[in-house]
Amino acid sequence: MILMFGICATVILLTLFINRMITSWHRDTIKAFKREEASLRGRHAKAMEEQKKALLKLRRVKIQITNYERMVIDRRMKKGE
Repeated sequence: MILMFGICATVILLTLFINRMITSWHRDTIKAFKREEASLRGRHAKAMEEQKKALLKLRRVKIQITNYERMVIDRRMKKGE
């Protein structure tokens, strides 16, 4: 009887120890994922900002090209070509 009680107590203690190890690992994993998520969100925001800047720059270049093309067409019209 005492031997069974000792074995049961050992199994329960071992189970509690394993449960604590798994819980600790799970908590650490969640913390790591949250840090990674925050990092990825920051990188995404930075990439979006860079993309917006590039788009604005492309729009300005397109407007300049359009203006130069119109200027060339106007000069040709004035020269009678």
